Amino acid sequence: MTGTVMFTDLRSFTAFAETTPAERVIDVLNRYLGDMGGAVLDHGGTLVAYTGDGLLAAFGAPIPSEDHADRAVAAAGVMIRERLPAFNLWLAAEGLCDGFRMGIGVNTGPVMSGNVGSERRVEYTVMGDTVNTASRIESLTKEAPYPVLVADETPSAMGSPPAEYYGGSSTKTSRRPATGLRAGGLLPADPYVLGRQARAERAPGPLRRYVGGPGRRDAARGGGARCPDR
Repeated sequence: MTGTVMFTDLRSFTAFAETTPAERVIDVLNRYLGDMGGAVLDHGGTLVAYTGDGLLAAFGAPIPSEDHADRAVAAAGVMIRERLPAFNLWLAAEGLCDGFRMGIGVNTGPVMSGNVGSERRVEYTVMGDTVNTASRIESLTKEAPYPVLVADETPSAMGSPPAEYYGGSSTKTSRRPATGLRAGGLLPADPYVLGRQARAERAPGPLRRYVGGPGRRDAARGGGARCPDR
């Protein structure tokens, strides 16, 4: 069947967990996963798995739907525009830190899905090149100036393609190792990432890999303690 797959990742949560009491780490993680998972379910998606500080979701599987791509993109927009800011405000109110960033990768294509496991434990999963590529696209958001990256196939499958779509990133897939797969951003660029890239471009060649690496957020992020950068 054809569906749309989404991977999400919460930036720097591992570093945060290493310096925070275990009980609070679990509280924060449950709050975050509840907020983001709710966005998936509200848009008719399936929560396939929690992946530590992220999640894997599918739209159009196991129950087929013609608008799976529209639903996935809408859910991603709600996560970034509404759920993440509200979550970061809660973190600040709890005195934990000023907030996290997150990345979302979305891809559309053929997916295999079903229950896997043994007689003693079974779970639902989705598999295939579409899933693997969605994971790679999500990893591109770590350096791309967009919090949401989608494969070109996703807007093509939408009934109402997004008005905000910025091309520019690519990732190689197992089926298309030569040409790779193009992905574009769905939301306006993140000034923090753009600033980091600009510093890297101005630096002497040998230093670019270091200057372009993780740095501090702009002071306008908020008044709480800084969350770790990654």
